[in-house]
Amino acid sequence: MAEDLTGWKEDQAMGQPLADVFHIVNEFNRNRCENPVGKVLQTGGIIGLANNTILISKNGKESVVADSGAPIKDSQNKIIGAVLVFRDITDKRKMEAELVKVQKLESSRQSFRPIFYNQTQGQRAWTHGRLFNY
Repeated sequence: MAEDLTGWKEDQAMGQPLADVFHIVNEFNRNRCENPVGKVLQTGGIIGLANNTILISKNGKESVVADSGAPIKDSQNKIIGAVLVFRDITDKRKMEAELVKVQKLESSRQSFRPIFYNQTQGQRAWTHGRLFNY
C-alpha cells in the first residue's frame, strides 16, 4: 500500500531522504509540509498531519492523506526511530464534498419553495421569506 501511494518500491526508497519518498504539500497553498518523522524525533510525541495534506507520488499522482507518526523507543525509553502510518482519504474527501453540495442544494430548494394555502380571508402565498395576499 505504501508503495502504491508513494510510487517508490521498498528497495528504491531505502537510503533516500524521507522528504523525497514521502513528498507532502498543503492542499491549498502547495507549500511543502513539515517532515512528520522529524517532528516526532524532535518532540518525542505522537503527531498527526494537518488536514488538507496531499501526498505527491514519484510519478506525480496526488492523494489526500491522513497520517500519524509515533516514536519507537528502546527499553531505556530512548527514541531509536519513528513509525509513520498514513492512508489515502481521497475518495472520502470527494464523497464529503458531494454530500455538502447535495445538502446545500436541498437547503436552497427548501428555502425558496413557495407555500400556498387558502384561508377564509383569501389566498396567501409565502415565498422567498415574504407573505403575499391576493
